[in-house]
Amino acid sequence: HELAKIEILEEEELANLEIAYARVISLFAKLGSEQSSRVISFGNEYIKYFPEGKYLSDVNNYMNRAKADIPASSSTEEKTPEEGEGQE
Repeated sequence: HELAKIEILEEEELANLEIAYARVISLFAKLGSEQSSRVISFGNEYIKYFPEGKYLSDVNNYMNRAKADIPASSSTEEKTPEEGEGQE
């Protein structure tokens, strides 16, 4: 189980891991909407490993922005078939 793997880390190592997740998430978010899936993926991992982490608010904010970007880029692809069916 993945959570069991991080249990072997010492407190300082866990703190470093939490900081690393927070930094990589913020960096991917800064790179733009094409990285939204990575923001969400790493954000979900952060939440799983650090459900009460000190960067939880920031991570949730980055994830919410990324989730808002994903439908915007895929909504035209999803709507096109529906619009095509309605026009037939």
